[in-house]
Amino acid sequence: MIDFNALPDPPADADPTARREEIRAALLARLESVLFTLFPAGKKRRGKFVIGDVLGSPGDSLEVVLDGDKAGLWTDRAEGSGGDVFHLIGAHFGVDVHGDFARVLDLAEDLVGRALTAPPRKAAKKAPVDDLGRLFATWLPPGTISSSRGPETSAAMRRALCGGVSWSSSPPTT
Repeated sequence: MIDFNALPDPPADADPTARREEIRAALLARLESVLFTLFPAGKKRRGKFVIGDVLGSPGDSLEVVLDGDKAGLWTDRAEGSGGDVFHLIGAHFGVDVHGDFARVLDLAEDLVGRALTAPPRKAAKKAPVDDLGRLFATWLPPGTISSSRGPETSAAMRRALCGGVSWSSSPPTT
């Protein structure tokens, strides 16, 4: 028969305050990736992460401070609510922070683990600009004129496209 009353004392490192502070430090160290994991539609703007609401709707009424002493603090101007990063996680998952903080800690711990593997957001791709400049690059098919063909080919294409008009910077002589 198993006696559950004879369990050993919990280890000294099982202090709930220490666990909370450890998870908070991990969240703040990876705050941006944690927020992008929670809210893929969010945007980074002037040292803050902005999103529409705690559910992740597009917008900018909810701001989370990313840097400094106030990192992790958030304010939703539309709802008039705010708090720390644990309150944000609880609100996002619909968990009462005061009533079930252990569940919020588990969710936060899971987010820290997922945020490590989340790929970084990629910058938007820019359209290639050829020797002809932006004006022609927007309507010419990719690879039509390439800088690898040399300046002579590009100059010939300019003349052909513009009906023989010269593109020199000097005024025409008569």
